[in-house]
Amino acid sequence: MWEAVEGEAKRLGIAAVPRVTVEGSTRQEVRRALEEVRRGALVAVRALSLDALRYSSVNKRVHLIRVEPGLEKFIDKSELRLFKARGWGALEVSLREARSRRGLAYLYEACHRAHLLDVNLVISSDAEMPEDLWSPLAAIGLLASMGIPSWRAKSWMTSVPAYVLDRILS
Repeated sequence: MWEAVEGEAKRLGIAAVPRVTVEGSTRQEVRRALEEVRRGALVAVRALSLDALRYSSVNKRVHLIRVEPGLEKFIDKSELRLFKARGWGALEVSLREARSRRGLAYLYEACHRAHLLDVNLVISSDAEMPEDLWSPLAAIGLLASMGIPSWRAKSWMTSVPAYVLDRILS
């Protein structure tokens, strides 16, 4: 199926980039999963522990680090320092979590920490079905209602994802 998407994108002059999400609780699990990923894909790591999160932050094959609920407290100066040492990096926060019992608290904490530290963040709908998609304006409105400046929320929906894709395509 990917070949058909890639072929049609090429015909239209669009660069299509597949996304692969790997997960792990330890650096060894993440490392093994990354060995299976083909080059040229956008690689996101669903870090299930601090060990996996920190390892993913320094691994240059990783483009996005998915911050799972419970790990938002690790959006901190250490994370910022690891990204600066690597030269770049971005975290990902899922809006799907906003519907869970503790989701708004997680989203609030993760976004405020990223904003205060000026860490690159990507906000994703993380939709499994079309009706679960968030419009960019709705997502920006939700974040603005939580006290995130609208310019920052817009950048997390547009500039930061474009920056990540540029790293892959260049």
